Amino acid sequence: MLNATASAVALTTVLDHVVDELGDLIRLEHALVEVGALPDVDGDPAAWETLFERLVAAAIAIHEPGIRPVVIVRRLGQRELPPKMSGIAVEVNGAGASPRDLAPLERIARHLGGSLETLREPESATRFLITFPSRPPGPTPARTGRGARSCTGTAWD
Repeated sequence: MLNATASAVALTTVLDHVVDELGDLIRLEHALVEVGALPDVDGDPAAWETLFERLVAAAIAIHEPGIRPVVIVRRLGQRELPPKMSGIAVEVNGAGASPRDLAPLERIARHLGGSLETLREPESATRFLITFPSRPPGPTPARTGRGARSCTGTAWD
């Protein structure tokens, strides 16, 4: 886990760490995880990491047999959000998470001042929308990750 104090958080760095932590599961399931450039947020880095780690892990683990799990994490555009809000979409090609998984994730999102919405789409696709207050201008958190990237079950693309 990352430092548990509330501060400015670089979500791209958080997702880099989550993908590294889930590397064994990604390889085992031959999953593809794509992470786009994500916004900086305020909050508890450990809570952000827990939210994304549980969500991505569930998205990989719950998939149709014989179908490669694909998870795409991207920033939502301003047209997709209410004013003064930011958001992340986690898109998966399957059920993504069981109802049992979702309740604690929704609590974490609320703890971070936001919300988690689940949208089931035709053909077994699921979108998880995480919305939260936009970060006011200020110092940018340190970035230690590699930025936007993809990870497959065998190697980084």
